[in-house]
Amino acid sequence: MSLLPTSLADRVDRFLAAPEGTTSADAVDVLVADLVTFVDGKSTDTFHALMAELREVGAYPLTLRILASAWSGTLSDTMAGEVLEDWIGTLLHGLGDREAAIDIIDFVTPDALSRGAAFASDLGDLFLSWGLRAQASPLIKFALSKNPGDVSARYNLGIIHKFAGEYDESAAAFREVLVHQPEEKGALWSLGIALTAVRDFAGARTAWQRLGIVVPESDGDYARPGERLPIRVSAHADAPVQAEVVWGDRLCPARARVTGIPRYGGLAAFGDVVLVDGASIGEVPGPHEGDRVAIVECLSLFSEAKGRLYRLRGGPGDSPSPADAERLAVALRGLGYASINWSGVGPDSAAVGVVLAAGEPLTELAAAVSELTTDTRLFCPELEAEAGLPVRRAPATLSAF
Repeated sequence: MSLLPTSLADRVDRFLAAPEGTTSADAVDVLVADLVTFVDGKSTDTFHALMAELREVGAYPLTLRILASAWSGTLSDTMAGEVLEDWIGTLLHGLGDREAAIDIIDFVTPDALSRGAAFASDLGDLFLSWGLRAQASPLIKFALSKNPGDVSARYNLGIIHKFAGEYDESAAAFREVLVHQPEEKGALWSLGIALTAVRDFAGARTAWQRLGIVVPESDGDYARPGERLPIRVSAHADAPVQAEVVWGDRLCPARARVTGIPRYGGLAAFGDVVLVDGASIGEVPGPHEGDRVAIVECLSLFSEAKGRLYRLRGGPGDSPSPADAERLAVALRGLGYASINWSGVGPDSAAVGVVLAAGEPLTELAAAVSELTTDTRLFCPELEAEAGLPVRRAPATLSAF
């Protein structure tokens, strides 16, 4: 505690050394009040440095109370912004408590709006950078209602509309940005995405060309098979994960065809064409040793393949092996079906996914699966029932996805 007076630093150390819950509430209140008094009137640099020191020693109960107390006081806009960034950032990134961070945002937003358009715009920009789009939206819209010429807020509004799937509104926002900043690459890219989404291929082509991207000549859609890329696809609401990464083939700067098989796919499935964002949100190993390939976000479904995914899994007494699952997946691929070994992914020790493409005969897949699973103890009662075959295991006896 190099910034604190020795006596105050000693009190912080004693608080941290005491077993949790043994320090009285009154004593904590007094300690927090004395820490707030210490930082009152100090520079923002000193304030941030003290918060950093307290976090380094795990004093989150104190930092959160200090930040809450500081917010309730009389703060300049500059200091208020610093306090909010530290307060919400601590919850979101330090403690990983997204729900608590959102609760605090909901609590402070009315006061933030009362500080005016510039403050709201800056705070909305911060929340947007943290992926808190729903919380950024009212701040950014308020800023634009008071200051329609705020180009940064207009850009952020376009981003919010893009991720909400409101592509006409997104295109309008980015066109307005480009009136003021004609070479803004992010606005051009997002405009290209929005125009692709609404099938304005001529307009999208112009946006890509302004970015120096060559697209095939065509009177209409210019989609062509291209590079492989990893895509982050949102999972369905009941899935144990929020999203998963699968491979796809790029068709144009804004679209890709999903070639992997999402296990928990809610937004997209194998064979679907999806709209993808341009920004990297991470990396995965590439096809060659040492390569890293950027992951992009799946924004929405562009066109549906209308295939059907079947999941083969075992029950508690079946104990199928990963080797069984791999042999089954390979055999199904050999018959022309898209298939994947999901062993070790999720709750199952062994599981396989297989896709029946639109128009393919259900009975042929069911017969192939029945023959190939004679000795594997992997079952798909849904496929058997649909094909009119004897159901060898009730769905309730098998592991859930």
